[in-house]
Amino acid sequence: MKTTYRIFALAFVLMVTLASCGGKKANSGNNKDSSSSTTSGSNEAEGSSESLQSGDQSEGSSVGDPKIAEVIQTYCDHFSSFKYKDVQSLFANDVKQYIGLKNTTGAAIAKEANRFLSSKRFVSYSPDLDELQVKGKTATVPINIEWAGYETRVSTQIEFNDAYKIVSFKEVKVLSQKYDNLKTSRKKIVETYQGCDHTNKKQGCTYYLADYQIVETAPNNAIKEAINRYVYKALDVTEPSVAGVRQAAKSFIGSFDEIRKSGSAMSDFMNDSYGTIRNMGKYVIVNVANSGYSGGAHGYDAISVANFDINTGKKLALTDLITSEAALKKIATKIFRKLNQIPDDKTINQYGYSIDDNEKLVFAQSFALKKNQIEFYYGRYEAGPYVMPPPMLNIKYSEIKDLIKKDGVLGDKVK
Repeated sequence: MKTTYRIFALAFVLMVTLASCGGKKANSGNNKDSSSSTTSGSNEAEGSSESLQSGDQSEGSSVGDPKIAEVIQTYCDHFSSFKYKDVQSLFANDVKQYIGLKNTTGAAIAKEANRFLSSKRFVSYSPDLDELQVKGKTATVPINIEWAGYETRVSTQIEFNDAYKIVSFKEVKVLSQKYDNLKTSRKKIVETYQGCDHTNKKQGCTYYLADYQIVETAPNNAIKEAINRYVYKALDVTEPSVAGVRQAAKSFIGSFDEIRKSGSAMSDFMNDSYGTIRNMGKYVIVNVANSGYSGGAHGYDAISVANFDINTGKKLALTDLITSEAALKKIATKIFRKLNQIPDDKTINQYGYSIDDNEKLVFAQSFALKKNQIEFYYGRYEAGPYVMPPPMLNIKYSEIKDLIKKDGVLGDKVK
C-alpha cells in the first residue's frame, strides 16, 4: 500500500489549522534542499508572527470540572486513533466555531479531519492537562499535534455547554515546545527526474523526498550521536550525513533513468521519507517513515520508531519499562482484539495475522512512549501478509500501571 503525504489536499478548515500551526509546502524542482534550526523538533511557521512560551496561560482555575478534562483527552485520543466518526459525538448539534470554520457541525468536522489526516503517519494529538485552565465552561489547554514530517504545540480555547458538548474550539496561538534542552535542525532533500514538479499530482513525476530532523545540541554527546545514527540508518543511506542522503537521492533517480532507458519502467518511481524528533523530558521519541515505489508488484512502506533515554542515549526496550513482558502480552491481547475488531470465536491467528493470542503475541519492533500510552507501529509483513492492514495496538499507562518500573523513565506515570 502506498502511503502519501499531500499537504495540498487539505480541506478548508484543516488548511486554516495547518497554517496556524506552522505548516509548510514542500519544495519542488530538481535537487533542492533546505535546513532550518528549530527547538525541540518544532517546525516554525511561515507567516507565524511569534512563538510563545508555554507558561503564558489564561487566568482561571486548573482545578476545574474533571469532565472537561475527560472530554479533551477523548478528543485527542480519537484523533490519534483515526476514530474521526467518534469525534462528532463530542460536539454540540450546532458548533459556533471550529478553528477557521464557523456555524458547523460535528459531522462536518469529522469528515474534514478524515479527509486530511487519514493519509498521515504517526498522527498524535496530546493535551498538556497539567496546564489546563478552566473558567466556567471555557477551558484553555495546550495541545501537541504531530504527524510524520510535522509537529507543533498550540494553545486552544474550548467552550462547552451544560451537557459537556463542545460548542466552540479555537486555536489561540502557537506555543514553544515544552522542553528546550534539545536543539534540532530540519533537513529537506528533494531530487526529481528532469526537473519535474513532484507536488503536481495530476502529472507523473519520479522523485526522491527526504524531510527529517537531526540533533544539533543536546545535554550530552551520547544522546545526540545515538539519535542521529538511528535517523540515518532508518533513512537507509550508506553515509550518515546530509551528503549521504543527497547521494541516495541521486542514486534513486539514476536507477529510474536506467530502467526507463531499458524500456521496462511501467510507472514513475517515488520515495517519501519523513522524520521527527520529539523531546518528552526524560526521553526522546524518534519517528522515521519511508514509503514509495521503485518497481515490482507493490510499493514499500517502512516504519522506524525508537525511544532514547535523554541522560544516557540508550535506546529503550520494553524490558527497561515494564516488569513482566508475559503479563503485558495478556493485557495487550485483549486490547489488540478490541482495536482490530477480531470476533470472539476466532484467535488472532485465525483472523489472518501471523501473530496470536497471549504468549504468542509479538509486539511491533517500533513503539512510541506517548504521554498517556504506548503506541506500537506494525510494519508490512511484521504481523501478517501484505493484504492484511497493519494492526493497531495502543496501551494506556493506566491499564498497565502495576507493570511499569517505578525507577524507569515511565515511573511518573504510576504516581
